[in-house]
Amino acid sequence: MDQGKILITEDEESLRFVLQKALETEGYWVQIAANGATARRLINDTHFDVSLMDIKLPDIDGLELLKELKPAGVETAMILMTAQNTMRNAIGAMKNGAFEYITKPFDLDEVLVLVKRAMDSRKLTRDFR
Repeated sequence: MDQGKILITEDEESLRFVLQKALETEGYWVQIAANGATARRLINDTHFDVSLMDIKLPDIDGLELLKELKPAGVETAMILMTAQNTMRNAIGAMKNGAFEYITKPFDLDEVLVLVKRAMDSRKLTRDFR
């Protein structure tokens, strides 16, 4: 059962794996990317409902990628993740159109609830249109 499409962009392999398995168990179709270039390509090639993206990626800052994608008309609900819980990161994420901002380490149940909220929000937006 396809609950929606999710992209996980995270350079840490173990975290990618845990998030992917948890989301697939919930019925989501999940793709993964280890860097910003792969994420950019996947987002441009596939319509994702939600994206979980690390701010610190090996090739690009997640905030910069968000700034690039949102004005280009990408309607994916972006949830940014970071280990550096700074006000600057939080403000930058929300100011540039992120759906939400979470800090690592996080509770997996919290992520699942957040993804469900993002999916519900996307569905309401589509239904409204």
